[in-house]
Amino acid sequence: PMNDAPSVAARSVASPPSRRRYGARVTANDEQAKIWNESAGDAWVTHADHFDATLAPFGEAVIDRVAPAAGHRVIDIGCGTGATTIRLASLVAPGTVTGVDLSVPMLAVARWRAAVADADNVGFVECDVQSDDIAGGPYDLAFSRFGVMFFSDPVAAFSRIADRLVAGAGRLGFVCFQSPMENPFIG
Repeated sequence: PMNDAPSVAARSVASPPSRRRYGARVTANDEQAKIWNESAGDAWVTHADHFDATLAPFGEAVIDRVAPAAGHRVIDIGCGTGATTIRLASLVAPGTVTGVDLSVPMLAVARWRAAVADADNVGFVECDVQSDDIAGGPYDLAFSRFGVMFFSDPVAAFSRIADRLVAGAGRLGFVCFQSPMENPFIG
């Protein structure tokens, strides 16, 4: 499997990983890394099923529009707890999907969910797409459900994403609010 967390195989898939505090590493987007590795990440982990169900129609609209196909390589930007990553993986198999996020606690849940779903064409990476090397690629598709709106430097982030897409053929599909203050979860 693509999953890079050896502890997933050893952990029972009967229950999600326990919540604990994680130290955020230094990134270009320090403020967001701190938020998503502490209070917001903890809240999302606690209410992941509710949040994912609430936001699913928006993600599905983007997925329908970009039409991922079998064999595609996809990156899910701001993958959170992995719901969209696992959904995309079911559509592109035997292709692969890499979920990237700043939030260590959310990635732990994503890895657990992938193990429960037997999604062996999924991998998850802690990554700040504004500054870190983006794993894998080139990708046929970059996807994001409400992840791209948190970039502190959107030009740098989207440039790095574009560099990881298949030249001349890679596509980007995302949904986001106009600004963080237009986000009902924040504002």
